[in-house]
Amino acid sequence: MLRPGVEYTVSARLRGERAGRAQFRLLGPYRDLPPVALDYGTEWREVTATFTVPEALTAAAPVGQMELMLQGPGRVDLDDLRVRRSDTPFLALDATDRTRLRESGVSALRMHGMSRTGTDTYDLGSLLRTGGFRHKGAQMAGMPDFLGWSRDAGADPWLQIEPHLTAAEWLGLVEYLAAPFDPASDSAGTKPWAALRAAQGQTEPWSDRFGRIYLELGNETWNRLFAPWIFPQMTDAATGETYGAGDVYGLYQAHVAQILKSSPWWQAAGLDDKVEFVIGGWAINDYGTRAAIRAAPAGAADLLSIAAYNGGWDEAEGPVRPDRASYENLLNQVLQTTQPRTEALAAGAADVEARSGHRPEIGTYEAGPGYAMDGLNNTRLTPEQQKLQEQVMKGRAAGVATLDTFLMQRQLGMTVQNFFTFGEGEYWRSHAQWYRGGAPYPSWSLLSVLNHDGGGEMLEVATRDVPRQNLRKFERRQAVRRAPRIAVYATRQGNRLTVFAISRLVPETADDSDACTPVQVDLPVSQAASVRLIRTAGALGDNPLTGPAPVIEDVALDPALIRDGRLMIGGADSGAPDCGLPGASAYIYVIEEVAP
Repeated sequence: MLRPGVEYTVSARLRGERAGRAQFRLLGPYRDLPPVALDYGTEWREVTATFTVPEALTAAAPVGQMELMLQGPGRVDLDDLRVRRSDTPFLALDATDRTRLRESGVSALRMHGMSRTGTDTYDLGSLLRTGGFRHKGAQMAGMPDFLGWSRDAGADPWLQIEPHLTAAEWLGLVEYLAAPFDPASDSAGTKPWAALRAAQGQTEPWSDRFGRIYLELGNETWNRLFAPWIFPQMTDAATGETYGAGDVYGLYQAHVAQILKSSPWWQAAGLDDKVEFVIGGWAINDYGTRAAIRAAPAGAADLLSIAAYNGGWDEAEGPVRPDRASYENLLNQVLQTTQPRTEALAAGAADVEARSGHRPEIGTYEAGPGYAMDGLNNTRLTPEQQKLQEQVMKGRAAGVATLDTFLMQRQLGMTVQNFFTFGEGEYWRSHAQWYRGGAPYPSWSLLSVLNHDGGGEMLEVATRDVPRQNLRKFERRQAVRRAPRIAVYATRQGNRLTVFAISRLVPETADDSDACTPVQVDLPVSQAASVRLIRTAGALGDNPLTGPAPVIEDVALDPALIRDGRLMIGGADSGAPDCGLPGASAYIYVIEEVAP
């Protein structure tokens, strides 16, 4: 969507049998704007021009087109027609996105586009090309673009590469990432892929720029939506042994790892200590565990991961709406699916260790608020239902549930957790559209707090007495008896103690008083040098679509709040209402201990 007042550059490589002029035009509501001229000659050359628009077109339906018009007789050759912001290189992160990612504290970026090409696919040459490859008529960013995004964001790259490269291409990938290139002694003939990287402006190996590189083959390789790059059950023609789909996945991952590790640049660059092989499993079965058991002997099962969404079609659940039942389900997901599945995944990792001697870390490859989609799981979703779903999943309760989920999974042993997905817009996106203010949604904001203030070790928290409720079984959720309605988590790093107090209670009244709960937390510190409180605020129904947007507040408190090693949540000195912790809320206390 074009922004008013922002300059855009249109460029193309053109040549004609005779010199001429192409006209770049905007149609639809912009049709009265004068066309932009691109003059060309009889030899290939890149021609550029700039333009601006007077207003934004924010209608939901497509409202215009871009057109390049050529007139007159004769042949004209065209390549690389591009439109971009003038202040941002083609397919690069703009300044806003770089700032957002750096300020969020994310540790890695997972590149999803390289794993969703279907039958279009790519070879190594197109994958490593700046500007990437084409998929369904659209230009996809290539690996050099993505590695540049990771570098600019201060994050490690998580590469998703479909499982169809040849052995020579896998070896070429290692060379591209890790081989040095000295123009005085090396050449494109001896190191073609390192030479390509150097020609793109990255003279030092990419592996030197990052502390860790994650490698995932394909995406949900059990999921028929991503065919043909999935793994079926197979029978060994030589032995007659039948392997399950997860076994086949693990055997193929081991095969790829053995090729990669045979490269002379693998050991030279220390990639054994830098590359993390990811197994993408399915939370409802042992597909990932079976794959990890097969891949672990080859050192190719470093992270055993699943998706962990709060509701939505991934959980076989329909659309939510801003009512009590939906809020209850959203806040209870952590107990009914997150906890039992994370415990099962940890048991799977222990099984891998028992069979192979290697214990993988556990984590999520995708997580966050989930969404129902029209046509998936036989669900029909009307535009009105989609609007209501957006209001809930971009609101306070979804943010609290997401933070609760990530904390629970970390407490149960997860080391890497991915939020899906960074960007502006609807469904899984992290931020509102720029014309709606571009603010982060509560889920993203609260996870950023966790990244910045929740580091260090996860402390054990003993629950003495909290309100409880029985939860019924439905869809993929388990029944839970006497489920706790208040949760407290704690992390410690040096002299900093962070306490996360979360309410899963849903208010019935506008002032939240019926769900407000006084909370007492006994701490491992007796007094504090300083206390900050990051808290959710505003009404439960606040959302960025209908306004006002949810608010996350960061306030300084009097450190005398901590008395005799005790934190009381309730009353003005605690930053909470007199009645205590409000319903469906998160209160995060960042406590700097008095230095011993």
